[in-house]
Amino acid sequence: MCSPGAEGAFTRDGYQDWKHLRKSLERHEKSEAHCKSMSRQLTELDARFQEDQYGIMRTAAAILPKSKTYGEKDSLCTVCDHYHILVGDAELTVFYEQLNRKVAQKQNFPSLEVLDSCASDIFPNFNKLLRVIITLPMTSCSVERLFSTVGRIKTSLRASMTTVRLNNLSLLSFERELCDSLDYDEIITIFNCKPRRLRLV
Repeated sequence: MCSPGAEGAFTRDGYQDWKHLRKSLERHEKSEAHCKSMSRQLTELDARFQEDQYGIMRTAAAILPKSKTYGEKDSLCTVCDHYHILVGDAELTVFYEQLNRKVAQKQNFPSLEVLDSCASDIFPNFNKLLRVIITLPMTSCSVERLFSTVGRIKTSLRASMTTVRLNNLSLLSFERELCDSLDYDEIITIFNCKPRRLRLV
């Protein structure tokens, strides 16, 4: 982050003359280059970790049964307005009543089962809202992690692979926990039942 000249001076004065390293560090921390680099880092951190402007995290919490803010309809309004999704009070009331019955029947109710209990033909607008909330990442870190994963997958040796193959390999890498929980014997059995010959015509 420092300018090249200041970094060279710090290296020359500090690391090579280890007896005066403390003085050199103190001098560097008071320098203009250090102040500029710290200011830039703080600005980038503020830009990256902005506060939840549209209330997406509050909306997600209002939908999850285990949350303290579960059932708060007011927290849904900001996201609905931002994405132009009209969710009526009647639709919300019926959905929450149905979800409460399902939660009462099960002791462990996974968060993603909320989407399963929201049928698109019965709750069309609320289903759209749920899909938006589930699709959006809460931070940019998860997206950046996915990009670095794609960089590891698409090496120079695999540069000639098709987009479909790259997408499939990336999806397997992203969902590693899900892949680890699969029964490979069952998958191999299904694969084995399929015809082996490719039809060329």
